[in-house]
Amino acid sequence: KSDIVQIQSFSEGEVIFRQGEQSGAAYLVREGQVRVGKTGEAGAVSVVGFAGPGQIFGEDALLAEGIRSTTALAAKPSKCVAIDRRRLMKTLDSQDPFISALFGILANNMQSMIDKGADLDCLLQDLSDEHDAVDSFRDATERKPAAKVPASPNKGAPTLPPDDEDDDAFLI
Repeated sequence: KSDIVQIQSFSEGEVIFRQGEQSGAAYLVREGQVRVGKTGEAGAVSVVGFAGPGQIFGEDALLAEGIRSTTALAAKPSKCVAIDRRRLMKTLDSQDPFISALFGILANNMQSMIDKGADLDCLLQDLSDEHDAVDSFRDATERKPAAKVPASPNKGAPTLPPDDEDDDAFLI
């Protein structure tokens, strides 16, 4: 039996960890479902996602010791495998220094991406806001469809369709 992992059971609605607490373990869901949320500055809670069987949450605890950025609670009765960071690192150090160093490099790279991800979230929100503004402007200024071209006074002569920017059939 490994001392790195421990099976833990949670009742529906039970908090697994809270935002702002010291992190120390990641969790793998064996049964049930876990809801992960984040409390904003105004106190509003937004759901970040759900984790079900075979999915991991709180994995930032494996990258580095720190403060939890989210809260996790059991959305349904759940069984999870808790993976203790300190014990994992101790085992890696004692087994193979190369694997331990490789894990450290990967953890640092992932942490860097997560740190940049916070900036990415802000950028994506800004882009979404800009996209909404462009759509609103386009809706407000969109031209009416062109009037139909009257029949040609020359019977039998071909007529061109109305000038319509949305008609791709005549683009070469």
